[in-house]
This record gives sequence, C-alpha cells and structure tokens, in this order.
Amino acid sequence: MAKRWTCNFNPGKENYVFAEKKTMDVMLMKPTTGMNNSGIALKHFVRLFNINLNNLFVCVDDVDLPLGRIRIRPKGGDGCHRGLESIIYHLGNTNFPRLRLGVASSDYKRPSEKYVLKPFKKKDQNFS
Repeated sequence: MAKRWTCNFNPGKENYVFAEKKTMDVMLMKPTTGMNNSGIALKHFVRLFNINLNNLFVCVDDVDLPLGRIRIRPKGGDGCHRGLESIIYHLGNTNFPRLRLGVASSDYKRPSEKYVLKPFKKKDQNFS
C-alpha cells in the first residue's frame, strides 16, 4: 500500500516504522520486531497516536488460505497466528478488524515458519 500511495516509511519511537497518507487520513505501521512480538510495537503505536481500536485494521499473512484469497473479520481470536496472538495479548482486546491475506500455494508444507519466511516464487509474485 505504501508503494501504491507513494508513502515512505519513517522510523517510529519504538520497534516499528510508519507511513502517513494525509490526503486519506491513513497511517500504515509495520513492526520491526519478529512477528511473535508485534503486539508490543502496535500497543505503543496505538497509545502514541490515540487510535481507537475500531479504526485499527490489522493485516496478517495466513498459511491456511490459498494464495491471493483474503478474509476480513470485524473482530475475533488469533486463529493460531502468533502475530495476532501477540497483538491481542498486548492490546488486551479482540475487538479490532483484521484482514488475513492467503499465502499458501499448492506446494505448501508445514512447519509454516519455514514457508512464510521464504520469498514468493516468480509465478506467484503477481499476487503480491
């Protein structure tokens, strides 16, 4: 999104980078921690900018959804996603919208840590 909106990421005050699209009143935030600790950075960001959780939209990868498929939910649990687990724990709340982006391909194999950390294959890059 930042690339499409011609936004540049800037360092945050904690372990994250962020970009602003002022004409759309939108901020993008990307933790620089490992996924399992992303809730720490998001908690700081939400507090610093006084963001209402209804205005927060969390995007995560999902190895259980086919590549290119999306799932949007207004609230819910972590669905065994360690990043969402961290976010829910540190925010102390499950009432925020989330977007799950499918990254599984036909040759997907567990453990997911080995799968999601690899770059997309050339044939799959048009989805990203």
